[in-house]
Amino acid sequence: MSGLMNYRQYVPSQELQSFVRYFWSFDATLPEASHIFIKSFADRFPRLIFQNTTEHSSIHSVTGDVLPDCYISGADTTHTLAKMGNSFSHFGISFQPHALHWLFGIDAAELTNQMPSLTDLCHTRLTQQLAAAKNHRERIILTTAFLQEKLSKQHIYSWIPEYMNTNTGAEENSLSYLHKQYRYSERQLERSFKSATGLSFGKFQRICRFEKALQLLSSSTYSELTSLAFDLDFTDQSHFIKEFRSFAGVTPYSFIKQKNIGSESSSFLYTA
Repeated sequence: MSGLMNYRQYVPSQELQSFVRYFWSFDATLPEASHIFIKSFADRFPRLIFQNTTEHSSIHSVTGDVLPDCYISGADTTHTLAKMGNSFSHFGISFQPHALHWLFGIDAAELTNQMPSLTDLCHTRLTQQLAAAKNHRERIILTTAFLQEKLSKQHIYSWIPEYMNTNTGAEENSLSYLHKQYRYSERQLERSFKSATGLSFGKFQRICRFEKALQLLSSSTYSELTSLAFDLDFTDQSHFIKEFRSFAGVTPYSFIKQKNIGSESSSFLYTA
């Protein structure tokens, strides 16, 4: 399909790297497409998303609701569908799983599967500032200052940031491992983990494994799903397909067949 698409990632300042994975921008104009659909799957990484609606189309939910110009997307445990016109300009932040709890001082479970406007979470003029910015580089400067101010006001001690930043294979650990590592009861660990990330520890691990499946399927050399299922430690192929479908709304076969035109985290774009 002819048209222009530009997706970029930007490295955050060192001060923010414990809470921000990266900043990103996604700009596209696809004249031949009538609509662009956004299929979002389960995702443990929260996001801030700003959409430039002055010159481009807005994101609409399947029920027709227009998403705010600047909103927070908490951790997702299921799949959703949204659509927009054939031209868009988005700027966003991909957060670490525990970031919203620290930045806004709230229970992250309240934001699971939710997409509130940024102004519903805090008093700020950031939305207007992002709209007035000349380019995405200016938006990085604005959001960096906003996040640094937020962090300077929060004084929450917890084992979770240390754990997230030092355990890249977090999905392979268990509550019993955490109990030995941090000397909290398993109940305390589960409660604080869900408050920080919005997900139970078990759900978090399952979504980690689902994300691995997406990566493998997107660049798959697997000739059969059975080998992929076993590599991901599923007991059998049917269990893998059932789990994948619960998080994506489609089977692994369907995901492979549907050619997307772009992606950000666990959200994929398709044209119509």
